[in-house]
Amino acid sequence: MPTELFDDIGIHIAKKGGEVGATTGRPRRCGWFDAVAMKKVIQSNSIKSLCITKLDVFDGMESIKICDSYDNSDEFFEESLNLDHVKPQYIELSGWKKPIYGLKTLDDFPKEAIEFISKIEEVCGVSVDIISTGPERESTIFKNDII
Repeated sequence: MPTELFDDIGIHIAKKGGEVGATTGRPRRCGWFDAVAMKKVIQSNSIKSLCITKLDVFDGMESIKICDSYDNSDEFFEESLNLDHVKPQYIELSGWKKPIYGLKTLDDFPKEAIEFISKIEEVCGVSVDIISTGPERESTIFKNDII
């Protein structure tokens, strides 16, 4: 997982997102959004749109990153399991101060959160149609009329 975070940011994301194993209680691995890997998944599986869950874990963060390429990645698509030597390259976006936890419409989102979603769409080449802002079913926003 090239974008895995081993610092305080990774710990913060894991804690705020409740990222622990249900049986073992071990912390799960967390990292920045990896658009390189996502584009490969989109291409391999003919995915038309994405769902972003737990977007609210980024509430209050100064900046948020999206990995849009790897250095030393000539062999990535040929040997997808050999990612030990790649170095993620990031687009850094401003975070948002206004909490989005529990918001029900995109109209209420801070512009920085909208910019983050738009950048994922731009980099991945597909729309983000579902966004969750909390664990409750009511905290799911359907951006486009897909269901």
